[in-house]
Amino acid sequence: MDEIDSSDATNEDEQDAEDAAAESEPEPEAAAPDPNAKTRAQCTRRKGTFTKTPEGFFVCVRNTGEGQKSCKAASDCKGVCFARSGTCSPLMPLIGCHEILTSSGARATTCLE
Repeated sequence: MDEIDSSDATNEDEQDAEDAAAESEPEPEAAAPDPNAKTRAQCTRRKGTFTKTPEGFFVCVRNTGEGQKSCKAASDCKGVCFARSGTCSPLMPLIGCHEILTSSGARATTCLE
């Protein structure tokens, strides 16, 4: 009668369990294609930041280079002229609601959610 080494049987059982676990693990899913890839790339080329608004829309936010520049109307700025501070916006577009000065210098509220 042959003697069975219990350590061999244990090792075989462990290997069987590892093989079964490996077979049952789902394969990682391929990432879905980015529907905004073209727009995101255009934004990056224009040195912007592609970001999602609180409402779920995507926009390309760019630096105007005019933050803190004095203004009396929107025509003085690349972006908007803030009514309260009389300064140009540092970024464009602005997300949220802002009191601005129009091109004629009139006060108005603009919102981008």
